[in-house]
Amino acid sequence: MLTRDSVCAGDDCDAPHTRQIETWAFLDPVTFANALSAGYLPAVAGSGHKWTCVLNGVKIAETSDAGTKPLTREVPFAGENHAHFAYHESSFPPMPASTASNAITITHTHALVFLAIREKPTPLNDILLTIDGINRSEPRLDELNGSLGWLQAQRLVRKEEEEKIWLYTETGAALWESIYAKMKRRDIFAQWDAIDKHFSQLPEVAFQPDDVTEKDIASANRRNRKWFREFMRKCAEKEAKPKHASRPKKPRKTKSKPSNH
Repeated sequence: MLTRDSVCAGDDCDAPHTRQIETWAFLDPVTFANALSAGYLPAVAGSGHKWTCVLNGVKIAETSDAGTKPLTREVPFAGENHAHFAYHESSFPPMPASTASNAITITHTHALVFLAIREKPTPLNDILLTIDGINRSEPRLDELNGSLGWLQAQRLVRKEEEEKIWLYTETGAALWESIYAKMKRRDIFAQWDAIDKHFSQLPEVAFQPDDVTEKDIASANRRNRKWFREFMRKCAEKEAKPKHASRPKKPRKTKSKPSNH
């Protein structure tokens, strides 16, 4: 039996992604892990993500963008075997006070959070959903609060405390429109990079981290999972509906020319 972790909230709908497969009993852990993962592990955007292949409770190999490395000398087979792939999302950059050496990596996180907010009021669950969709990982609480605080200190984003929603200020909206207008490529990763480059040139500013709590994060993730389940249910209902056969077209009447006889 083969199972794996989910990589995002939408992926939870089919968890734990159980599959029964038959493959060769390779003793080499790298060869065996690659045989199991082929066509099974989902493609994940971004970089830095890893999978640990666990067979019968023993970690045998680790798979990443750089390839697969063994974690044991030999594969521990049993009478009945259960392989599980544990997902390790990429880590966001740390959030210490900005310095010349870390300013670029920190602004990369600020840019992603800025990209997840729009001119319209954006609740926390939408921010997390967008970040998850772009980078397939969720920022740590200190990272998220640091970026939200920095964006507010730069007067690019404002927060409506009572409803706990964020939106662009006039300055933030004008900045985004200016950056977008100059872009040649406009895919989501190009947008992220363009914002990051601009943020890396901004002067340092003192800021207070925002006050999002673990409870807020848990509540937002529950809302996202509920939304995905409802979305998947509607998709399944739509797929199950019988498709009506199209009516055959009636032959077109043509006027015959009168005979010259």
